[in-house]
Amino acid sequence: MSDEQPTTTTPTRYEPTRYRGVWYVVVALFVGTAIFTPIRIAYKNGDTPEGGAGTVVLDNFAFGPTTLPTEAGVAVAFENEDVADHTVTADNGSFDSGVLSPGQTYEIAVDATVTYHCEIHPNMTGTLEVSG
Repeated sequence: MSDEQPTTTTPTRYEPTRYRGVWYVVVALFVGTAIFTPIRIAYKNGDTPEGGAGTVVLDNFAFGPTTLPTEAGVAVAFENEDVADHTVTADNGSFDSGVLSPGQTYEIAVDATVTYHCEIHPNMTGTLEVSG
């Protein structure tokens, strides 16, 4: 016979401070989303702060916005936020981005209204509408 007593474990109880770090992360993600989502929506709609030219986002196999008003000679950025490769190719041949992988950006300034498409996905079309 041994003198050892059987060991028992008590269940751990919920400790509020134990998950404090997780709550900080959750709150930070929520606040970050609340702050930056309106900015992303504004850029997708072609509106930029301080009168900038605008950004066309390639996402979900589409250009957004489809038509972007801009001024002659002002640079417009095309950002590929999609999961696939795309191109930005002028219908009149005046510019071609080459293949843009996800995360890549292409910038162009035009002097006249131009329509464009994606060579890889021809159903993707858009227009830079130049005024002035």
